[in-house]
Amino acid sequence: MNMSDNTDALFAALAKAQAEMGRASKDGKNPHYKSKYATLTAVLETVLPPLNNNGLSLSQHPGLDGDNVTLTTIIAHTSGQWMSSQSAVPLGKKRDAHAYGSAVSYLRRYSSAAVMGCIQDDDDGNAASRVQSRNNVDLPSAAPMTAPELDKACDDAGFSLDEMRAWCKAHKRPDPLGMRLDQQRQMLRWINGDGSGVVRSWLIERAGGE
Repeated sequence: MNMSDNTDALFAALAKAQAEMGRASKDGKNPHYKSKYATLTAVLETVLPPLNNNGLSLSQHPGLDGDNVTLTTIIAHTSGQWMSSQSAVPLGKKRDAHAYGSAVSYLRRYSSAAVMGCIQDDDDGNAASRVQSRNNVDLPSAAPMTAPELDKACDDAGFSLDEMRAWCKAHKRPDPLGMRLDQQRQMLRWINGDGSGVVRSWLIERAGGE
């Protein structure tokens, strides 16, 4: 990392910017790994407003170094103070414009989040809730998912909402229709992971005993 000779105003402004910064929503899905991540848009929408509000700018400059795509990220302050860092990833075998663009987007996303210490969260609702709570502002709770919405999510996992409710009752878990929205989302994340197999196995065992 490189920086200007003086950094007092820069770091003071960065501290204020981070205090204002919320969490980036994990709005992107990786079907290969069945995981979620914060897209470049989500990260920039999270870090740029607090940066700009405190006289700071973020600029990123892509380049090539042999077989590597490079990116130089610069945080500059209105005082003229600055700091910069460089990151790189291999371009890979498919050396075309799409591969280069994908590598640049990847580096921009990770570098922006890393430089600003951006925390990534599961959804916009959780992120906004934490920011408002920190500022002592009460927000109305988001409405829970409806029965048809939950039934569709359960159906995608291989069973019905009624069967999921039966599993919850048998295992002394809250009824999905009585859960808060955050609890419902947590349940669905579990279903989309290891939970679907657990519930289906229980349903098979129950059917065999009836």
